[in-house]
Amino acid sequence: ELNGVSVVSIVLAVGLSVDYSVHIANAFLHVGCEDTEGYSGREQRAAFALWKMGPAVVNGGVSTFLAILPVAFAVSYVFKVFFRMFAMIIFFGQWFGVLVVPLLLSLVGPDQYLSAPDLNATPYQNP
Repeated sequence: ELNGVSVVSIVLAVGLSVDYSVHIANAFLHVGCEDTEGYSGREQRAAFALWKMGPAVVNGGVSTFLAILPVAFAVSYVFKVFFRMFAMIIFFGQWFGVLVVPLLLSLVGPDQYLSAPDLNATPYQNP
């Protein structure tokens, strides 16, 4: 049965899980665009993305866990389930964001951009 608590939990779970991975993937894609000359291989770019964004992602996971930690001491069954669920979401989100996604990007990630796209260029117009 789907109720309000379940829907809110699912939305938060998806948001948290995607957030950790997207930050690492975004850092991976931007390696080589500005101040990261010399990071051309996928493995080097994945390592640099972890070096640049990894601490912030881990800090986000730790602070989120600390924010829900008081819920673990609640008497209500609903709050205990909520805590267990979010603790696992944070754990698996961190696992995939910090370990699995960089590993996959180092193996099959996209090639490096040679230059950043020109945002001031005029768009193509049909004659």
